[in-house]
Amino acid sequence: SSDIAVRLEGGPDTNVGRVDVFYSGMWGAVCADTIWDKKDANVTCRMLGHSDGQPRRERSKYGNPTYPVWMNHVYCNGTEEHLANCSFSGWAFSDSCYYAAGVFCYNIT
Repeated sequence: SSDIAVRLEGGPDTNVGRVDVFYSGMWGAVCADTIWDKKDANVTCRMLGHSDGQPRRERSKYGNPTYPVWMNHVYCNGTEEHLANCSFSGWAFSDSCYYAAGVFCYNIT
């Protein structure tokens, strides 16, 4: 799980955008068709070096989901170090995704 990487794409700044995951040698989507909440955003943002985050789940705001869809039905309890440690439907379990997961990351001082 510590081998996966996360990036934000399509946002107006480096701390906001669509969540992409690098897995099995290629970048792909994290889908937010069902649950994508603050706990999931917090885990994602911590992976990127921020202390906190807010979820974004809007069609095409930060671009359409990239394919393959690596993660869907992500459910974090908020304490995980990596998204891969959260519950999800399994790598590449879904081949379609209407809502890409997005985040707005920030630091609490």
